[in-house]
Amino acid sequence: IHSLDDLERGTIAEDRVEAARVGVLVRCANLGRALPIEEALAVAEARAHTPDGRSQLLSLRGLVAYAAGDFDAAAALQREARAAAGTRFRRLIALSNLAVACLAADAAVEAAALGEELRVLGRELRLPVFERWGFMTTIVAAYRSGRDDVRAEAEEREASRMLAEDLVHASLCLALAAAAWRRGEAADARTLAEESVRAARAARRADAAAIAAALAVATGSPEADTAAIWDEATAPGVHPRVREQVRALLVGVSRGPPGCAAGPESTAGLRLERIEPGGRLDVLAPNELLSYPPRSPGSP
Repeated sequence: IHSLDDLERGTIAEDRVEAARVGVLVRCANLGRALPIEEALAVAEARAHTPDGRSQLLSLRGLVAYAAGDFDAAAALQREARAAAGTRFRRLIALSNLAVACLAADAAVEAAALGEELRVLGRELRLPVFERWGFMTTIVAAYRSGRDDVRAEAEEREASRMLAEDLVHASLCLALAAAAWRRGEAADARTLAEESVRAARAARRADAAAIAAALAVATGSPEADTAAIWDEATAPGVHPRVREQVRALLVGVSRGPPGCAAGPESTAGLRLERIEPGGRLDVLAPNELLSYPPRSPGSP
């Protein structure tokens, strides 16, 4: 609040509502369900005369870059958005977007630090959705850095299920499932992978559901329809990294459906050279992606 006049006119509340409206508009345009994206961004640009308005514009441009698959540009724009933010709330928004962009851009070390910052600021502002987002980021970053010891207490998982966005919960459960799988804890890994599938389906993210379902298959789930999983993994718009991890997981336990041949069709678009030594993608490490069949963790 900058003055009593601001409070009396309700301008702060109105600005939050308008910022939310513009954010929804751009996200819908990103999905092809509203204005052309440039027209939607022009609406945001009209509000860029304040620090928070400038921060939102940069953040929304970052989301557009992310949707286009340019994760480095997305991360760069979110960093600018964080720096431009005039309030802690707007900084929180930029932090959450930056954390996701850094994970996608293979910057796990930076993502881990952002996750902790996000947890603290979310707690301070009493916004548990963002606190859960930060917790997910630290877990996923740790797993992708090569750690197998990532765990979450039942209370933490339940808090995520109750308070986090569905896709955030799906990402958390996938990382926890993958770590349990590597430790040879098949039953726990399967339970977590199946929970990730449910959350991804609730978020209407077939790509996230496909990789979690493939991991469930790798842990021994007998009920999965592997042909349906493969169809989701090969649908238009699914990132090649997701497709090839699904292929490797299914082939690795001899459950690849027809058309899911052993060995990646191409490494183009995988950008595996960006992964630090010992690092991983969502589930598999680069060498596991390129060598078929990958040995199941815990197997002789």
